Amino acid sequence: MYDYLFGTNTQNAFALAEKYNLSEYDRDYILHNYWPIIKVSNFDTETIKEKLNTLKNEFIKENTIFDLEIFNRENTTLLIYELNQYIDILKRGKVKTWDKYDDNFFHIFKTESDIPEKILLISDKNITQLEVYFKSILNAFQSFTKEQTGAKIMIKKLPQLEDVFFVHYQCDNFEDGNQITSLSIFANDKTIEFYNDTESENIEKYCKKVFELCNSGLIPIHWGQNKTYYGIDHIISRYKELTGKTIELEYNNNINLSRWLIYAYGERYIAHPRLDNLAILNEFNGITNKESKIFHTNRLVLLTKIYYNALNNTLKTESKPLDLSDTPTVENKIIVIKEPYGKMFSNNGFELFEYLLNEHVKPKETKGRKSDLIYYYWEMYNSKTQYIHQRPATFFKWFDEKYNETTGQLKTYNNVKTPQRIKDYSTALGWFKSKNKECTVSVP
Repeated sequence: MYDYLFGTNTQNAFALAEKYNLSEYDRDYILHNYWPIIKVSNFDTETIKEKLNTLKNEFIKENTIFDLEIFNRENTTLLIYELNQYIDILKRGKVKTWDKYDDNFFHIFKTESDIPEKILLISDKNITQLEVYFKSILNAFQSFTKEQTGAKIMIKKLPQLEDVFFVHYQCDNFEDGNQITSLSIFANDKTIEFYNDTESENIEKYCKKVFELCNSGLIPIHWGQNKTYYGIDHIISRYKELTGKTIELEYNNNINLSRWLIYAYGERYIAHPRLDNLAILNEFNGITNKESKIFHTNRLVLLTKIYYNALNNTLKTESKPLDLSDTPTVENKIIVIKEPYGKMFSNNGFELFEYLLNEHVKPKETKGRKSDLIYYYWEMYNSKTQYIHQRPATFFKWFDEKYNETTGQLKTYNNVKTPQRIKDYSTALGWFKSKNKECTVSVP
């Protein structure tokens, strides 16, 4: 929803200079002084509500459930947080209009957040009209939320095994590239593997079989294959990279088992990495093993076992909510909480770290995971409200032991800083602050 209403850094200073015939001086001034550059889209209230309903239908299709709290967290929470920030800046008079080019105003917003920014915001509205527009967007969100309050559509019971099929694929080493070494399907009590032919031929046969099974009415079950770097998008882009051609792949009416379990058992039902820890707790085969030549088959069987036990309410989980029974409350709405892993985190930082780990850090053994972790560590460590208070070596020693990983050489902040990670951290921070409205002080 954010990208629907705000185009962030879709144009840089050079593109703006060409589009609006800016002088070289203005171009360079924008380049060195303003970031991010945001283009505000222009939609009426009804159009925004229609978009929200479209997103709702997509949410149900992907997750087999509509949960308003989770839907808002993924689509509107950050946007509402930022809109309120913009409105507050407008109310305090911390906005000035730099100039007007064609039919667009160039507004300068000066933020006072944890990461101070001078935002160049481009809109066809003047300052007053912009504040009215932002408030109308908030009203549309509030109206949608009011209409949906109490709505919770969920498949009460997972489909029976004979009504589903399971999909999984594997790369030799995500750190080395995008090569897909095997794809596998479990359907009708049979395992079908695609790894004997060339990589592109394997993908073709896999896509054909998925299409065939979906058309027969079976529902595909997968584990987290809804990311650009892992899942349908990756398989399609890898095929195009290999052949220069496009290929169709869709998991019709799919169930993302990793998401479904969160909805069914709660976000803290098992520690990360969830798939491995579920296997250990339930004594299933299929734990990550780089040396295994049949790892992909083991992983596929693991998915079926987890699904079967979830279906029959026999899946073991480890939901460990915080014990706040002896935690005191003090004046001014300050809550003193017991910090999980208080030797590492403060100010409820573990909750923020878990959210980042679940939503924005790439999966284990995936290219970019280490850089994600290091970037989010530095943001949480350097924040004015310090969420991590241990230095890198100590923190990552703890992380490697807890999550059974080897982080290796630690990069500097500037080496892992990217626009996408900045945006993702901002998203997570917005969610975290909206959920923890009261000021929190943590104790180990």
